[in-house]
Amino acid sequence: MIVLDTSIVNLALARIGAEFSSALSSLQWLVDGYAVVLASLLLGAGALGDRVGVKGTFTTGLVLFSVASAACGCAPNMPALQMARIAQGVGAALQLPNSLAALNHTFLDPSIRAAMDTA
Repeated sequence: MIVLDTSIVNLALARIGAEFSSALSSLQWLVDGYAVVLASLLLGAGALGDRVGVKGTFTTGLVLFSVASAACGCAPNMPALQMARIAQGVGAALQLPNSLAALNHTFLDPSIRAAMDTA
């Protein structure tokens, strides 16, 4: 979902630019704002999941990402769309490291996790 969102926005950039009559620099921030926030918060979000719980942190990220996605769809102008994309980046950062940690918590036996990789 996190990677798919980036691909969708890249495909839609021309249409978004035409719809909002935006400059190229505004369109770059749609992609870069999301990516910079996601990348900068990944380590901290993983540590947060370790401290307060993987499931709650992941769920918070999922809810934030979903609400921000709805805000993107309803954005009336480019600044609102850019802010919603940044919020999506925060939600994605909360989800990504904690989804992997949740797998480790779910399948405690390393041999079972390894068997799932080959399936």
